Amino acid sequence: MLTASLAALLLVVTVVPPDPSRTPDVTPAAAPEKSAAPAKVVIPTDQDAIAQGVAKLVAMQEQGPGTEVASEWPYEGVYRVGGKIPFGYRVGGTAIVSMALMAAPGFAKDSSRQAAVTRAIDFVAAARSESLLSPKYDGGYDVRG
Repeated sequence: MLTASLAALLLVVTVVPPDPSRTPDVTPAAAPEKSAAPAKVVIPTDQDAIAQGVAKLVAMQEQGPGTEVASEWPYEGVYRVGGKIPFGYRVGGTAIVSMALMAAPGFAKDSSRQAAVTRAIDFVAAARSESLLSPKYDGGYDVRG
């Protein structure tokens, strides 16, 4: 069940269209001739979908504000604090992606995935000192405006 759920999650990551601001400008290919056979849809196996999703997740790791090291996968919800993604969203998104990368088959032999998760762990561990994540935070979470 975990493998099927992980495959579905990683397949969504591979199917979701990329953010246009992060995509290079590419000249569209010429339209195919009308006599061309319709394209065959290839549905990847669970193993292939997971491998493709893992590769995309590792490549999507981002640098946080004020850092030069890609160490996080921020959840980009609609809520902002001072115009920025809330620290908790950055930590939470990073933790979720790290868990998926560790749960996917082959983690023990994949050095690029291990390095990405190690950087993520360092980021999450350092977040303990963030004031907005303090157990004493009493600002609430009322986003109604």
